[in-house]
Amino acid sequence: MKKLPILSLCLILISTTYSIRLNAQSWTQVGSGINGKVLCMAEYNGELYIGGHFTIAGGLVVSNIVRWNGTDYFTVGAGVGDGGVVNSMCVYNGELYVVGELYFGGVPVPKDIAKWDGANWISNLTITNGNTNWGGQWAVCNPLVVFNNKLIIGQAGVLLAWDGITLDTIPSLYNCFQLGVFNSNLHAVGEVYGVNDYNLMKWDGINWTDIQGLTTGNVSIEDIQEYNNELYVTGTFASMGGIAITHNIAKWNGSTWSNVVLPSQGEGSSMCVYNNVLYLAGNQSVLVNNVYCQGVLRFDGSNWSYLGINGISGGAHTVIGYNNNIYAAGEYQNLYWINPNVGVNDFIPESNIAVYPNPSSNTIYLQLPEKYQESNISIYSSTGKLVYTEKYSNQVDVSNFASGVYFLTIPTESGTLRKGFVVDKK
Repeated sequence: MKKLPILSLCLILISTTYSIRLNAQSWTQVGSGINGKVLCMAEYNGELYIGGHFTIAGGLVVSNIVRWNGTDYFTVGAGVGDGGVVNSMCVYNGELYVVGELYFGGVPVPKDIAKWDGANWISNLTITNGNTNWGGQWAVCNPLVVFNNKLIIGQAGVLLAWDGITLDTIPSLYNCFQLGVFNSNLHAVGEVYGVNDYNLMKWDGINWTDIQGLTTGNVSIEDIQEYNNELYVTGTFASMGGIAITHNIAKWNGSTWSNVVLPSQGEGSSMCVYNNVLYLAGNQSVLVNNVYCQGVLRFDGSNWSYLGINGISGGAHTVIGYNNNIYAAGEYQNLYWINPNVGVNDFIPESNIAVYPNPSSNTIYLQLPEKYQESNISIYSSTGKLVYTEKYSNQVDVSNFASGVYFLTIPTESGTLRKGFVVDKK
């Protein structure tokens, strides 16, 4: 069934002009890096907790979980054991709950759930009332969400509600893949006995209702997120409720589905809302000044913009806001941050700028409107390194440039003009 998508960073030149607002900052590695996969993040006690499958974070030896205070990495006790993995985490009743494959002292944690109280790990959760059977192990699919003052725990076989003492079962739903809250109702992506094989469902406290989303085909929902009184859904699908979906993202207002148009193509994998802005991570191919690249999109309720001029190696599959910055994890390894509020409007469109031939191996020729021909021009690599700056000339020798993607920039009174091109020595 549902798996995390394998994302890749791809830069492909095309001949059309700039089509999306761009955040002019670059993604920056968090500390000196993480040597494995980051699968989930949560803010707890003023710090960013990072879980996944890794053993080194910023040079610090850790065990699949670490915390970041904005400056340095710190251990979280002894972690969750060698060979373990943290798949999901959620703050509930002042404690951080984690699920995955957990080992304390080399011993598997019962039902793969534990909580961190800020100083100690607690792995043997005491159940005094209700259903005392936690069900199966939760190593595959285990989303967490807080709903009606309870921690909702998704797993294979049964959906559970935990209030710290009593464990209740929410019936009928099995193989739960995603959880969210919208219009004060619990929503889940999963399978319901006797109703469907895989869909987005709403729980009214008694029954599950199919909200007429997915129907048939090879589809998946990777994340659901409430934003501006609508439920956003992303993943891989071509229709929702009979409505054609063009960019693998749709929204539900409680009664009808709508298509969400992006300046991109690809699949979404994760969303978050931070400072009243919706962020979407995935492998969408976004057109940024003649270049397709992948990473994180930002939606302020009116406009979509692309974060960063460099992208994230391997793509991004999870995203969170912390300390006024956006953090995103790469598919293969590592964690990156960016300030989402700097430079969003720095680059402006200009349809009369031409760079040719494109790709080029020796010389590029420039055509600029006369009003810009007294300006300096600068060329940056895709990693943000300045490789050329001179007074305007209608041709530039690029024979000593390495193969790759480059950006020509021209400062103006109203912003910076930007044009992408490729150097190909093959």
